[in-house]
Amino acid sequence: MVDAREQKGEHVVTLVAGHTIHGQVLAADGSPLVGASVYCERGEKRSLMRFDELPRAVGSRASSDAEGRFHITGLPPERCTLF
Repeated sequence: MVDAREQKGEHVVTLVAGHTIHGQVLAADGSPLVGASVYCERGEKRSLMRFDELPRAVGSRASSDAEGRFHITGLPPERCTLF
């Protein structure tokens, strides 16, 4: 488990095809964010992209629940960026 409040920088998570990721979306004050849209895009985050290099969402999409928790399924075994 990675607690993003205690970490700095990027976190890389490697998954096997069809696996899931779950977590919790929190505000800066530590309170849960309800209804946050969470999804993964194939590849690494890039600041500038050409039109033909647009990232593609993979796996399911989720909205955080009353406790800020989310669950995403169907992720590929390659690098993805979580938004």
